[in-house]
Amino acid sequence: MDAPGVSVPTAAAAAAALLAAAAVAWQQLRKRTSAPPVEYPGISGLIRPAQAATAAELDPEYKMALARTRQATAIHRAIGFLNTGERARAHVEVRRALHQNSVCRAPLLNTQHSKGELMELYRLHLQQSDMPTDFGTLLQLRALLDLDFEDAEFIEKEMAQGSTFSI
Repeated sequence: MDAPGVSVPTAAAAAAALLAAAAVAWQQLRKRTSAPPVEYPGISGLIRPAQAATAAELDPEYKMALARTRQATAIHRAIGFLNTGERARAHVEVRRALHQNSVCRAPLLNTQHSKGELMELYRLHLQQSDMPTDFGTLLQLRALLDLDFEDAEFIEKEMAQGSTFSI
């Protein structure tokens, strides 16, 4: 019954090693299955706690990044409204962008829009805003739209000449 070239003590040692490995594996399996079942936390376990959410929202860098993203979205929407002829809605979006810019004080994130579109938004603000226009707001809008001083001054002169009258 012996296999050729294998002695009985070697076969017995191999069988004993196999049995020992099986016993260890069985004990580990038994430990895993005998542990008390852990209840699945459901969706509540995936949602971060409210304390962590408020800590992130209080971070000044988070607030600035959020405001910068919101101002870019507002300008994008304003240009869309301007292109469709909805000037009043475009002006509302420009005012929203100015409000967000008061938090982050940074120019637009992207250069997706042409200089002409941004100049048209500046012109729209001059037309739609209260008279006389607040100079601080104009400076803020210039910085937001990243307009050159000469371009902004040209638009302001153009608007001033159109609104003057003589008696």
